[in-house]
Order: sequence, then structure tokens, then C-alpha cells
Amino acid sequence: MTRKTLPIAVLLILLQGVNLWAQLDVGIVLPFENNTRDPNLEWISEGFVESLTSNLASPRVLMLGRRERAAAFDTLGIPHANILSLATVYTVAKELDATRVIIGSYEYKDGALVADAQLLEMDGPRVAEKFTESGALKDLMELQTGLAWQIQSYLRPNLTLSKIEYIKEQKGPRLEAFENYIRGLLSTERAPQIRYLREAQRLDARYTKPAFDLGMIYFQDEDYPTSVPWLSKLQRGDEDYLEANYFLGLAYLKLGQYERSAAALRVIAQRLPLNEVQNNLGIAL
Repeated sequence: MTRKTLPIAVLLILLQGVNLWAQLDVGIVLPFENNTRDPNLEWISEGFVESLTSNLASPRVLMLGRRERAAAFDTLGIPHANILSLATVYTVAKELDATRVIIGSYEYKDGALVADAQLLEMDGPRVAEKFTESGALKDLMELQTGLAWQIQSYLRPNLTLSKIEYIKEQKGPRLEAFENYIRGLLSTERAPQIRYLREAQRLDARYTKPAFDLGMIYFQDEDYPTSVPWLSKLQRGDEDYLEANYFLGLAYLKLGQYERSAAALRVIAQRLPLNEVQNNLGIAL
């Protein structure tokens, strides 16, 4: 498995050994196939990946993300834009040690967007039943969450939340913000990427994924004064909170702001007793 690419939060699992890893279900969502014949809706392919990955993650289910997928594709020599054959899907799953893979497609039917998803069980392997959701394009967020509810209901027969309750509980970002975020992820040029991510953050201030990505872009550019305010936007409970604090601590360290660096790194040290974190914390102190 390409574990070196995992977010820092996942390293907590790795620190506790192979036995705990083996007890987890490891899943990944692959880009959905765009059957609408509308290139302007191509971004929705990655949108399903982002939404389902977030909604299906749980303490017992580790959902791998875009970085892990990209690393596996690079290792296997697979073009990132390709929709994979079933045989290649199994190869990717094996590379990632994934126990479950979700594939799918979407199209227009009678004026509605219709999405189909299939759950591939790697233990076998076998294909589970197909899940289908449909709705207006403006209701894409609810459609994606409804699809996640169907999959969750299949995986967890004791799930008591109704579909309406689940969608309400898993309320995502504004659609316009989500679209700009996904377009930013897909952009291969820096200027439009930053523009999309900034617009996503502007359209929905509570949606912190664009802020994290912007913080990381500026961190990698060694523009630490600009990186800090973006990484600081993440709050406890946000998906990228631990990783944001790690790089926030490093950015403050580079800026010579040692007290702030130590405060950020302590957030990590309390959860992840990694040598690298402790070493940087020692420098900050």
C-alpha cells in the first residue's frame, strides 16, 4: 500500500500497528463516469469522489482520498483522467489495500441527473447491488448525500436514520462553493486553481476544505505569511484539522513565531506522538 502519502491523522492508526489496520475497512471512491455528454459537467465526476469519501468515513471505515489515489495511479502508471476497466480497478484496490471500492456514473434522463453507484467488495471479489439516486442539478449535494445514505444503509443494516434525517445531518457546503472547490482541485494551472479555491471559500465561509488547500499551496511555495491565515481557518472537528495544525506549526516555526508554533504542534502531539512532531515542538520551545 502507498501509505507514505496518507494524511497525518491516519498515521495514528499506523502507529498502533498492523493489527488495528487489519480491523478497519479501507475504502476508496473512484471518479464517476460522465455520461451526460456535457463537458461542463465533467467536474461532477470528482465531486462524487469528494462527497462520498467524506460521507462514508467513520471510526471503522478509513476512506482513502485523492492523494492516495493519485499515488497509486502514479505507481501503476495509470493516467489520472482515465475511467478504469474493472480489471484495473481491482489492481488499484490491491495497491491500496482497499477492502471496498465504489465506482459509478451519471447521466441526464428526462430532465433529471441520475447517478448510479456500485460497491465492489474486494473479499471475493464481488459486485454488490447497484444504488441509484436522481434529482435536479441544483440539488446535487442532496443527491450525493442520498447516494451515501443508500450505501451506508447497505453496509450498516442497523442504521436508524431515515434518508431525510441523514441528509439534514450531513449538510454539506453550498453547491456553488462545492463546484468551485472541485474545479480548483482539477485545475492544472496555479492561477485558476487559486482563483477557484478563493471563490469557494468566499461563497461558503464555513466550508474549510478550500482554506486548507490554499494554505498548503502557499506553504509549498514557502510563502508562510500567506499560508498561516488560511490554515488557521480550520477548527476542531474539521476533516483536515490535525494536518492543518501540523503545517501551521511548521509555518510559524519558519517565521520565528515560536509560541504560536508550539501551540499548533501541541494539538498534534496530544494525538500523534510522532518523532517529527516532537522534534519540531522541541525547537519551538
